[in-house]
Amino acid sequence: MRGFGRSLLGYTRSEVDAGLAAKDAALAATERALAGCRARVEDLEAVARRLSELVVDRDRRLRALNDRLAGLWAGDSRGANGSGVFEGPVQVDVGPLSDFSQLVRLQDAAGSIGATSEVSIKRFSQGRAELAMELDEPVELLRELEERSDLEFRLRSLKDDRVVLDVDDDE
Repeated sequence: MRGFGRSLLGYTRSEVDAGLAAKDAALAATERALAGCRARVEDLEAVARRLSELVVDRDRRLRALNDRLAGLWAGDSRGANGSGVFEGPVQVDVGPLSDFSQLVRLQDAAGSIGATSEVSIKRFSQGRAELAMELDEPVELLRELEERSDLEFRLRSLKDDRVVLDVDDDE
């Protein structure tokens, strides 16, 4: 209370009013700054949540790729031993197929995989077919196809998101 001048009954009213007005102005400025800080914190939290989601998604994809690589390195006489894990768009070249009905059964088997959101026949000629698949989550594709189909496959080639399968005639 040093800044206020004294009067007969206490302090000079105009100085007290000016001091209170200055305090109120400083308080209002502090509240505006705090509101701005709160908004910035909310923005930063939203960015942190999004980055966290991206990190989790990348980690999941990296694990799937590592599993896929491990499957390729751990192969046996059948190539990758059916452990190739795929996700997203995949092109499957398969054959020889004896007729169109065998191809339709294979397409039905591919479509019945839980992670498959889309499957279409891109090409069928001279007993070989190319299927385009969209997988929503990581899948051991060869194992899933063999479980759902009456065919046995041998993995001939595995490059990026393209799989070449030969129908195994040794049944």
